[in-house]
Order: sequence, then C-alpha cells, then structure tokens
Amino acid sequence: MMGQIALISIWTADIVMMGWIDTDALAAGTQANRMYQPLYFIAIGLTLAVSPLTSQALGGKKQRIARQVLRMGIWMALLYGIMTIIPMWHGEAILLWMRQDPAIAEQAALYLQLMGLGMPFTFIFFVLRNYISAYQ
Repeated sequence: MMGQIALISIWTADIVMMGWIDTDALAAGTQANRMYQPLYFIAIGLTLAVSPLTSQALGGKKQRIARQVLRMGIWMALLYGIMTIIPMWHGEAILLWMRQDPAIAEQAALYLQLMGLGMPFTFIFFVLRNYISAYQ
C-alpha cells in the first residue's frame, strides 16, 4: 500500500514539475503517461501471479518449484518488457495516428522512448517484489 502511495506521489510530482516548465511539456508528459500506464498496469497484473504460486510451492515445501516460478516470472517480465518497448519506441507515430498535435507528439516521443528502455527492468522488479512478498 505504501509503495502505491509513493508511486502516485512520484507521478503527481512529475506532472507538477512538467506544468512548471510550460503547457506543451505538461501536455506531452500527460500524453506519454496515458500511453505508458496501461502497459504498466498490465505488467502489474501479470506479475501478481508470482506471489500466490510461490506461496503455494513454499507451503508444500517445494523450494525447487518456487525457484522455477521466479525464473519463469523473470522470463515473462523480460519478454513482456521487450514487447512494450515497441509501441513506446514508436510513440510519436501512434500519437500522430491518434491526431495529436505534432509538436506535442514529438516531445512525448522522447519521454516514451526513455521510459520504454526501462520497462523490462521495471517488470523484473515487480516479479522479484512479488516473489519476496511470498516469504512473508
């Protein structure tokens, strides 16, 4: 719960700082976030399966299966993370296809490309966090 509150606080601070720069930066950041967040939330859902599967294996005293769950979770996070890089790398084209302002789409594209490069690592972190939470 505290992690979610911290994440929302970070996103809120990002939006406030973009607004201080100018309205175009705020618009670009907001558009980029709207493309980023659905992919992010899908990853949260996909990686949530690691915790109950690990808990079940640990409850049955099956350490080997718990480690397999971790490995498969990391592979799934890595593959999904790589898949999410594709739409984020082509964010400008997607925004232009959605008839957004070209100047704002160009600014949003850089943000999306940088965020896209971190997606696989973020999703692997989700897997590790859920794996560790199964031990509590």
